[in-house]
Amino acid sequence: MLNSRKLRARDLGIQFGRIPDKYNAITDIEGVQVGFKTIIQCDSIRTGVTAVFPRGTDLATCQSSCFANWFSLNGNGDMTGTHWLTESGFLSSSVLTTSTDYVGMCRDSIVKWFLMKTNSSSMIDMEDKQLIISGIPVGKEIMRIEVNSSMRESDSGSIIDILATDAPLLPHQLKRLATRIPLGIGKLGDIAAVAAVDTFLPFSTTNVLAANVDNKHNQLSIEP
Repeated sequence: MLNSRKLRARDLGIQFGRIPDKYNAITDIEGVQVGFKTIIQCDSIRTGVTAVFPRGTDLATCQSSCFANWFSLNGNGDMTGTHWLTESGFLSSSVLTTSTDYVGMCRDSIVKWFLMKTNSSSMIDMEDKQLIISGIPVGKEIMRIEVNSSMRESDSGSIIDILATDAPLLPHQLKRLATRIPLGIGKLGDIAAVAAVDTFLPFSTTNVLAANVDNKHNQLSIEP
């Protein structure tokens, strides 16, 4: 019986520089946790969601912000929260990736998860926030929509790259790092396309107390 797992380059003996860490994944960075859900239905529905928690899901750590920044190689999509990320240099929540049509659902879900996690007394009833048109809860019904795969363009695939590091990088350094991710992707043979959502978000897990305004004597670790 053939192994159904998709082979990676290293499985074929191809090495990329240094020896990878334990998992050869973003979770090799201490504290980072990842969850995902894949939805496959019929012959045309291929979707899902991936959640990256920079400081894990424990309440004691998940509220600490990370230095971060972002870059869009091709912006035919949406990333919620980029205004604050650009303004402050702080990533203050988890990162969820999904198809563009479901970005709003992810935003609402992570807010609801966080409020439940913190037992907030100001918790909003997210069910009341469902988009209703002619009495129909569109937010629920949209999951039943099937995509016509025959209408896809050959170059319509998207690349969303979440990069974690424990190097003590500041927001402006992470911005430079974000703009260089496409160079590596291009070197591997991929391209940018008008119909694509090519967005990149690196964050650093160092400087845990960087966003703590009460800690007046907090010292930052900096990589020159």
